[in-house]
Amino acid sequence: MTHHISEGSRDCEEYASKHYVDRWGIPVDESDLTSHHFVAPDNPAGSRAPVYRWLSTAVPSRCISYRATDTRAVYDAVIAGAGLGFLPTFVGQSRGELVEILPSRGDWISDIWLVTHVDLHRTFKVQKFLEFIKAAAPGGPACSLLL
Repeated sequence: MTHHISEGSRDCEEYASKHYVDRWGIPVDESDLTSHHFVAPDNPAGSRAPVYRWLSTAVPSRCISYRATDTRAVYDAVIAGAGLGFLPTFVGQSRGELVEILPSRGDWISDIWLVTHVDLHRTFKVQKFLEFIKAAAPGGPACSLLL
């Protein structure tokens, strides 16, 4: 079963840590991105995430200094100052040590879906988990619980 958690709410922006900005500065505009370091998934061109498809066309692969297969590793690397990276807006805005580099663009926004097994989707614990995730989705009443 698929569950539509939140429409158009996976809004991402590009962030850097204050440490990165102190060392490397902030890009002047998109043409200046090639003089910076990036944190990205292992294969941004093969990603379904709109921000990473954009990144694979806007920035040469030589600029990606840290690659990860885990979203949390990307987040930790951005916080540590390894490079510029995309984070959900609600995460980036809640962290004082992050600096917004590029604001969100309309073509970077995506829906959030959750898939559950057809034989399990009506069980109590799966339903409670779905309630929690829907409440914690960006814009939901408990989105800070996901930080």
